[in-house]
Amino acid sequence: MKRVIQLFSKNKESEDTWEKFDQALRNIIVWTVDDNAHRYEHFATHLRALKRPIIQSLTTERTRLSKTAFELLQTLAQTMQREYEPLHEMFGLTLVKLFARTNKVQLQRARTCYTHLIDHAKLTKSIPSLCALLKKGTEPNKAVRHGVAGCLEHIIVVNDPQDLKPYLTHLTTAIRQAATDSSPDVRAAIRACFQAYSQKHPDHCARY
Repeated sequence: MKRVIQLFSKNKESEDTWEKFDQALRNIIVWTVDDNAHRYEHFATHLRALKRPIIQSLTTERTRLSKTAFELLQTLAQTMQREYEPLHEMFGLTLVKLFARTNKVQLQRARTCYTHLIDHAKLTKSIPSLCALLKKGTEPNKAVRHGVAGCLEHIIVVNDPQDLKPYLTHLTTAIRQAATDSSPDVRAAIRACFQAYSQKHPDHCARY
């Protein structure tokens, strides 16, 4: 991991370096899957040192490098399960902002990645930050708001009601806000979110 950190710290992404960056990220994937690297004491610290290059790889126009960066996050979540959630705060907002991409391949990768992370890490602690993006006037891009509503629905679906309970106020506020969103796609997505919410917490839903 230290050599990977040195590689990224000493070089900028270019035509000469991006394949080395790609291989370095692939190495982390292999170490995680085959060698349980995430069990080592300083793994999280090393990963935090790689925050910026991983984000740059997620957002690069080089599709192969970005694909590998998405695969890295998905592998971490699948391997670490809920233990991945504390690391997600480093990358969550970047993934959400990628919902605004007009490139369909990049957009689909971002959505698929976030769904995969929710499936394995559950990401209940992301609920407040996602809900905040649905507050009127906070996020101007309707594609981002639409994607966020979809993420919230999936978080509700995959989590037990008890795990959602600390975040009910956040969810109800977000649903109310997005129910009158200017975008019909966002309104449709938040209706699906509300349906999932009402199934998990029918009593709380009935009160409001």
